[in-house]
This record gives sequence, structure tokens and C-alpha cells, in this order.
Amino acid sequence: MKVKVTQMLKINREVFVRCKSYLAKLGRPSSIIGIDIGASSVKAAQIVETLGGWSLHKITYAEIPSVEEKDRPPAVVRTLKEALCGMDTQKAKIVSVVSCPKTCTRNLITPLIPRQELAEAVHWEAKNSIPFPLEEAVLDFAVTGEVADKGGKKLRIMLAASPKETVENLLSVFSQCGLKAASLIPVSEAMRSLLAGSKQYAVPAGRHGEETVAVVEMGAAMTELNIYRQARLVFSRKLSVASRNITEALRSTLLSEQGKVDLSLEEAERVKKTCGLPEVESEERIDGKISMNQVLSLIRPEVEQLVGDIEGSLDFYREESIGGKVDKILLFGGGAALKGLAAFLKSELGVEVSVGDAFGTAKILAAAGVSDGRGSHLFNLAVGAAMHGAESANFTDEENINLLPLELKQETKRFIEKVSLEAVATALVVITFLFYAGMRIQWGVSEKKLEAAGREYQSLLSQFSEYQMKILMAEARQKSPHWQEVLKELSHVVADRMYLVELNAEDDKLSLKGVIRGGGDAEVILSQFMLTLERGLFKNVKLVTSKKKEKETESSEFEILCEAE
Repeated sequence: MKVKVTQMLKINREVFVRCKSYLAKLGRPSSIIGIDIGASSVKAAQIVETLGGWSLHKITYAEIPSVEEKDRPPAVVRTLKEALCGMDTQKAKIVSVVSCPKTCTRNLITPLIPRQELAEAVHWEAKNSIPFPLEEAVLDFAVTGEVADKGGKKLRIMLAASPKETVENLLSVFSQCGLKAASLIPVSEAMRSLLAGSKQYAVPAGRHGEETVAVVEMGAAMTELNIYRQARLVFSRKLSVASRNITEALRSTLLSEQGKVDLSLEEAERVKKTCGLPEVESEERIDGKISMNQVLSLIRPEVEQLVGDIEGSLDFYREESIGGKVDKILLFGGGAALKGLAAFLKSELGVEVSVGDAFGTAKILAAAGVSDGRGSHLFNLAVGAAMHGAESANFTDEENINLLPLELKQETKRFIEKVSLEAVATALVVITFLFYAGMRIQWGVSEKKLEAAGREYQSLLSQFSEYQMKILMAEARQKSPHWQEVLKELSHVVADRMYLVELNAEDDKLSLKGVIRGGGDAEVILSQFMLTLERGLFKNVKLVTSKKKEKETESSEFEILCEAE
């Protein structure tokens, strides 16, 4: 008998552990889409929550057509719609990278002051830290820790800023695609989230977590260098050479024995992808127009300028950090694929350089489409944005960077605080049913029937995951997780022979319908249940109806009205 009781308790404990886990996930998105709209292409990455954590579900890449500047916005809208085709955007959390030549991230040190005063202090510091007028900026900041300074403690602040025009243009594109962004983040934040879970951010033996990594994101129109120490941003700077500069260098007019040579944009792109940075001198001609030596002579000045920019940044970081050393450099973006670039940078800078892998952060599902021939270095910002969306659920507003305008940020927060009552009711009914089913196991049940009941519970748990997928997710309140507390209270006070079949809520008023199984003491059980509710989170508890259940004379139905405090 002791063995049977132990098995019964073990089954019920497992049921409640699973149910508690599902309740904790109420309000969390089951899918997050990270978006990177660059100068020449749109990349999107969708991650979904699985048993093993967040997994990469799908990636897409779509090129933006070459059009005049006035025609670019509608072209971007069409390309974004193409990139998101096949993704359920309505039920997903959307996180996008926002970037332009003026978008920046800065590290600040401020006195240890209250949050209310901190915002004013950060805005004052921002006047001297961002490269454009403060009134034209969308700002946000996060407290990243404390530092000791001259015997006292101060706050370490990460400040992010982007021109209002850049943010508004991005939001306009989303609006035309029927999207609502939950968060806009700078390049540095997307890369930080990517590095936080990347296998490439491995600590060498004997370094004890002190590795410093420089990330060069080389896009078509912009290149940005960010330095991370222990996955924390310590330095950020825009560089002067982007992938498009190398393409344009190849279009320079050449005079040779064969006459004048002019490459079109398409020809220059093809030569760049085919030859890259030639390692050996050769007179071999490409497409009968330009030799390898000529390619080298045209693009080498741009690459040497890139080396100078990176070297200057590393020197500046070394001085600021009093001897800080960068252990490795990772290359991302379209420019990272330039043949010979990593080897050239390594030889010139004396630092390990490699092309980054954006897919080392999450488990990759079979349908993700990562084997279409495109390098993972192209998707670093999209994957990083998606991972930031997953990561941000574990932090407070003070620890998150979000460059959404204030009014949209507040609207998003109100939506998050609107916990779905349908989800609450479904979870409560299922949990109560599982609890009741567990308590039905009688002391005299044979070993065989007990094992069968255990299998039934496992089947119910499997079915419960289907309920979870149908729940409209919304993040729980940060300050007062009201309905989660209500659920927790109800699950504690439901009597042994009682189970709830329906819960309706409007504002703070609740209607509870349930059944009490057993003999003639149903009224006593019901009275004790109502008294217990009054002593807890509820008030004005009133009995609406109580009657024998049809066709089950040993069961009673009841309905109670109450208010949650």
C-alpha cells in the first residue's frame, strides 16, 4: 500500500510541476521574428520555443531591387513582404534592427542616483555623445552594472540613439506590411544577443571568461565595429569602408594596352565575388576585360583603409581600457564573404580573424532552410534580433534597449499587460481536471489499474501542450501579475472532491462554476470553499446557485460570484 501511495503522489507532483511550467509561460510569445532591412537586401529569421529552448524555425533572404531613391520605400515594402511570406506574423513578436550612419551606441558612467533622476542625467550626457541634435533623436538607455570609481560606486549606462526620421521610416514600412514591431534595437544589441549564445564566443583555456571579441558588421552601405568583453559591449564605432565602396572602386576607369576599361555595376559585383582580394599577381583576365593585378590595384586602397580604421579602433580601445587586448575578430555581413579578406586582416592586424557563424546560437530545425547555399554570416542581425526578443523577456525595462517612440512603447506595454482571460480559463480548467483526476485514485486500486492511470496522465499531459499552442500569449505584468496570482490562489483552495468547469471574468469580477462529487456533505464543502476564498485574494463572495447534478444524484453543481482584490 505504501508503494501505491508513493506512486500516486509522484504522478500528482509531476502533473503540478508541468502545469506550473505552463502557467509560467502564459504571456510569452511562442514565435519571434527578427528582421534586418539593409541597403540591398532584407533578411528575416524566425525562432520558436521547443522543449530544448529556442530553435531556428525559418530564415529568408530577399534582395531589394536597384531603384531610384524616391522609389525605394515601396520597393522595400514589397521586398519585406516577400521575405516574410510563409511566416505567421500576426501571432509572432517582431523585433527589428534599426540602423543608419547616425544610429549609435555609447557607454556612459553616471553617479549612483535614483531612476527618476537618471533619465535626466543620461539626456544631459547624450548631448555630447551623439553625432546629431538631441531634439532629432529617439533615445533609450539601459543600466548594465556598477563600477568602482575613485573610491565610490557609479552606474555603467549603455545609451542608444537613432534619428527620428530613420525610426519613422522603418515604422512606416512595417505599417504598410501590417506589422507592429515590439522592439527596435541597434546593431550592437543584436550582435550582443547573438554572441551571448554563440559557440564562437568560447573562452580560451586559462583566460577565465576574460575574452574580448571585436565584431565587424560589413554591410553594403555601412560597416560597424563593436567590441565585447564577456559578452558586454565596451566600444562601438562606424567605419568608413563598406562593401559598396569596394564595388565602386572596381568601376574606376582603367587605361591599359587594351584601351579604356569601364565595368558596369553588375560586372563589378561579379568580379568582386569571383576574385575577391587576389593573393598572387596575375595577368589573367576576367571576362576578357580586367586582369587580377588590376583588380588588386583597384580594391587594395579600400581594404587598406579598412585595416587602418580597425587598427585605429583597437588602439583607441586599448588606451581607454588601459591595456585592453582584443583576442579575435569576427566578420559578418555581405562584405565578410570577400575572398581573402579575413586572411589579409589577420596578417595586417596580428589578430585572429574569421568569418562569423550566425547559426551557432539556436538549435536548427529541419525546415529552417539554412542549406540554400547562403552563408550564415548574412543573417547575424536577423538572428540576433530574434534572440534579443527571447532574451528581453527575462529583463526589466531598465535592462532593455528599445528605440520605439515613447507612445508606441507604452502602447506595446499596455498590450503586454492585457493577459488573455481565455488562456487563464483554459489553463485553470485543465489544471483542476488533472488535479481531480489524480485524487480519484483510490487506496484499494490494483497495481495494474494504477499503471494504467499513470499512462492516462501522460496522455493528458501530451494533450495539454496542444492547449498551450492555442493560447494568445501576452507577457505577465511586471509590477502586479494579477491574474497569475488569482490562478495560483484558486489552485490552492479547490477542495479534494471539487473541480471547476468554467471561469468567466470581467474586470475584477469572476464567475466560478464547478461540481462537488460525493455524499450529502456537499453544502459543508461549498461553505468552507467560500470562506477560504474570502480569507484570500477575493471579496464579496456570493453563492448564485447550488443544485444536484442531473443524472448524477451524488454530485452537486454550483455557481459563485466574487471579486478579485
